Amino acid sequence: MDPGAAGYDGPAPQLAVLATEVRACISQPSETRNTDGADEVNDYSLMCDPVAVGLTQYDYVIDEMTGVTYEVRKASKSVPVAFGLQHLKATIREAKGLIDESVA
Repeated sequence: MDPGAAGYDGPAPQLAVLATEVRACISQPSETRNTDGADEVNDYSLMCDPVAVGLTQYDYVIDEMTGVTYEVRKASKSVPVAFGLQHLKATIREAKGLIDESVA
């Protein structure tokens, strides 16, 4: 395929592991929704220790215990409260068929 041709997207971006063994909690979805009779979409909540690289929309999170991969929908850093403890909060969605599993 010609990279200069219209509609050529190029190779998929390579994923890199930016942090491992981060303490985190992924909650069960609080609600489910059905989009026009299509597959059910579940959003989960993630709370974890801050990581140096941060967490942004479209990043991927892999649960190291289950191997399930999630896509970050939105993320924010908490305001330090008791004892100055801070954490990251995110809404995540299970990512199926979106990434190359050989990277994980």
